[in-house]
Amino acid sequence: MMSNYWPDQAFWEPWGTLVILDRSFDLGSPFMHDYSYHSIVYDLIEIQNGNEIISEDGKAHKLNENDQIWQKYKNVHLAEVSTTLQ
Repeated sequence: MMSNYWPDQAFWEPWGTLVILDRSFDLGSPFMHDYSYHSIVYDLIEIQNGNEIISEDGKAHKLNENDQIWQKYKNVHLAEVSTTLQ
């Protein structure tokens, strides 16, 4: 009779995570993303060999100190980069 007491396996599926914080904690910070050109490139473009991207025409481009655009904009906010590089 006790074996019928426990619910089915779906009850034991992993649930979400409960995070308890006090009011002094900034709630927006954990959800913020760095919107610099560097972070967006690494998030959205496949990087190979640590610093190399392959363009649509198949050419390899290295993101290093020899790339003037990369050096100038890698730490700039994406909004400023998008208006400048159009």
